[in-house]
Amino acid sequence: MQKTLSLLPAFLRSTRWPQALLLVVLLSLLSACGGRKLIRDLPPVVRLSQIELQADGSALQIRLENPNDIPFQAEHMQFALAFDGGGLENEVTFDFDGGADVDIVPQSAEEVVLNVRLPAELRSAIEAMDAKASMNWAIRGVVPQLDAREWPFRARGVLYPVPGVAMVYRASATGSAYPIQRSR
Repeated sequence: MQKTLSLLPAFLRSTRWPQALLLVVLLSLLSACGGRKLIRDLPPVVRLSQIELQADGSALQIRLENPNDIPFQAEHMQFALAFDGGGLENEVTFDFDGGADVDIVPQSAEEVVLNVRLPAELRSAIEAMDAKASMNWAIRGVVPQLDAREWPFRARGVLYPVPGVAMVYRASATGSAYPIQRSR
């Protein structure tokens, strides 16, 4: 009996290698389709985004971010906003009733505009900022959810005038902190 030389390894010369390859590919595909755990227990991130001073009041832009993998609905929000100074001793409180139109899809954010009246001395201090000035801000509050859970939030940052745009001030965030709550 004469032996034939082959460059292929023995397992490739057998008739079972197509089935083995098919099995490996199938298992790889199944493992890639495996689910991952949904993130559900992180509170929303709430920050001041912009203030626009108007003749009849002010427009606050509040940014609500949803870090979870499920949709988030902001029905109502209570928050306090303070400017300059490290603490919230001179705070202005606001209520936001968003209704059903503030739905935040997973891993996304929404900007909410609130038309408010700022106290006269605070408005004057904001208007007095020149192009190189800035003012510290801090926000804290609660976002209640439909399942009787409340998400506390707080953040802080710096408010500065937008160059070339009169009476518009942007807010950059320098920090935030919130306790992570787990569902029971």
